[in-house]
Amino acid sequence: MMSRKKFLMPFLNKFRNKIEDAIKKSLQYKSAMFHLSGVEASLLLPVPFLKIGLSNAVVVKAVRSSMPLLPLIFLSLEKAVSSAIFSLLLATPFFLLSLSQSLFSAIVMFLVQKVAGKKTSAFGLSVAGAASSALCQLALCSLYLGRGVFALLSPMLVFSLFSGAITAAVSEKISAEESGDDGRKVVFSKKSVLLFLCAVLFCVLSMREKNIFVLASIFSLCVLASLFLRVKTKLLPFFSIGAFCALSAIFSPSGRVIFTLFSLKITSLSLMEALKKTLSLFSCVLFSKIALSLSQK
Repeated sequence: MMSRKKFLMPFLNKFRNKIEDAIKKSLQYKSAMFHLSGVEASLLLPVPFLKIGLSNAVVVKAVRSSMPLLPLIFLSLEKAVSSAIFSLLLATPFFLLSLSQSLFSAIVMFLVQKVAGKKTSAFGLSVAGAASSALCQLALCSLYLGRGVFALLSPMLVFSLFSGAITAAVSEKISAEESGDDGRKVVFSKKSVLLFLCAVLFCVLSMREKNIFVLASIFSLCVLASLFLRVKTKLLPFFSIGAFCALSAIFSPSGRVIFTLFSLKITSLSLMEALKKTLSLFSCVLFSKIALSLSQK
């Protein structure tokens, strides 16, 4: 047993050192990452489900600076966490969505840079990252909301050109001084961890609930709690969620046709399913904001 442990120790130490080095390299962009995430969280776009992705500028900068893949993965994880913290959505399914598309777009940009080399511009990398992020987002959303969300693919890809141009311009402004470590440490209390776990459990149970009256009651209680605790909530994210669920219902017809909108058939079962999912996601967002705001008090 001891000989096996001695045999494995050099490999484990090498692996640990590689992870520590990767984390250290990724943290050099922490200051710029948190700053851009905070700026983006304060922006209100007139069109829902479309985000500029300012924090992607740091990933573009890192890829163009020839950052290895492992530190780039940690950087993408930091990006998803910082965005979720500023939007108070860390304990919701939207964090997993953000994390997945961040990792996927980072890997795509890394491969594009590897294949094209120095010929790749910041704009090209930004557009590739934005487009791959949109594809990943819709693919994951379709698992819960249905294939109807792919109707948004075309406008999201067109928007990628616009967001890619902005992200590329911002990435050119990030310098070594701006991306340095600010020395601040994040400390999680037992209260924060407990509230986070409660919010995650709440989201799981809420998304599994199928009774429309139970979901409506849960949502009503969450609204009352957020009003009582004076939790600041922006309406645009809820509009975005509702739009996603509504489009899923329109482009995934099921059941009796209620009415026809242009050439689209609006059906009863699909509308009811969209309403359930909307109430469930609304409740997840509100409860997460309540839990995370309480952890800060």
